[in-house]
This record gives sequence, structure tokens and C-alpha cells, in this order.
Amino acid sequence: MFWNFEQITSSLSTRTGSELTGYIFLIAFIALWIYWVLRVLKDSMLRSQSTAFQFFSVILVVFGTPIIWLPLYFLIRPVSYKHERHLGFEGLDLQTVVCKECYRTNLTDYNNCVFCGCKLKIECKQCATYYPFNYLYCSKCGAPNIDI
Repeated sequence: MFWNFEQITSSLSTRTGSELTGYIFLIAFIALWIYWVLRVLKDSMLRSQSTAFQFFSVILVVFGTPIIWLPLYFLIRPVSYKHERHLGFEGLDLQTVVCKECYRTNLTDYNNCVFCGCKLKIECKQCATYYPFNYLYCSKCGAPNIDI
């Protein structure tokens, strides 16, 4: 075994209280430093796809102490997470349909494309309601879109 328990206890008993307190604070500081390096790595990976930014962020906290460089990281990091950046466009996607002729985007309320005049909706074979071509099923009765 690498450590001899008797040597460790005799070494600790010869130390003064202030030396032990210093060692405890040093160990706690190093543990917090490692924690913040791992935390910054995880946070930078969730906020940016740029490996250069992730590398720079971690190096910033590794070589500068967390006390100095951690607040700087909080200032330069992106405000939002990667997965949150596309949430604003989901509502727009749900309210639009792409024309099958000119491939331009139109609102789902329109019956014809405003750019080329092509029909944007088909009639359901079961309930006779109109729904956009890109829907796989009728929004009213759930019948499959056979024309796809």
C-alpha cells in the first residue's frame, strides 16, 4: 500500500492548528477550482457550438483562478442555450405552409399561394374540409392525406 496510516497520523500530529487549517483551505480551494472548471466546460458546451469558445472558456478558468476569471466568463458567455435559440421559430413553422410549386412560405389560412397562385389546400375525402397539402392527416377528422 502506498500510504502508511501511522506515518500520516504522526505527520498530522506534528503540525500546528494553523498549518492544518491552511491545508484544509488549500484542498477546498483546489476542489472548488476543479468544480468550476468542469462547470464552465459543461455550460460552454450547452451554450455554444464553437469549440474555440469552449476551449477559451475552460483555459480562462484553468490558468486564471476562478476568483478572477469566472466573473469574466459570465460576461462573455452567450445569454441563451443552443436549444433555446430555435424556439421562436417553432410558432412560425406551425402557422405556415410551403408551396409545392415555388417552394415559398405562405400562411396556413391562405387557400392559394400568394406568389404563384397554386392551390395550397386539398379537400378531405371523408369530411370535405380543406387542409394544407403538407399535412399528413386531416386536422378535423384524422383521415390520411392520400395525395402525398
